[in-house]
Amino acid sequence: FGNSDDIPFSRSYRAGGSNDIRAWNTFRLGPGSSVTGRDFNTGSLKLTTNLEYRFKVLNSLHSALFIDAGNIWDIT
Repeated sequence: FGNSDDIPFSRSYRAGGSNDIRAWNTFRLGPGSSVTGRDFNTGSLKLTTNLEYRFKVLNSLHSALFIDAGNIWDIT
């Protein structure tokens, strides 16, 4: 991004949260350790995959099984 080696925050990837990797708090999944002292983790590469199966248990009761996997990496 120009002459800078850093990616602007608005262009970086973040992972974790209810719409991404559901077992992680929002923006907490990231490169290396999950305890970085930062409010959120960012990276320059993101890879995620999701698999979900929804099914009826009773007439008005439904359930779901899901697998979320992925991470972000800082490869700059």
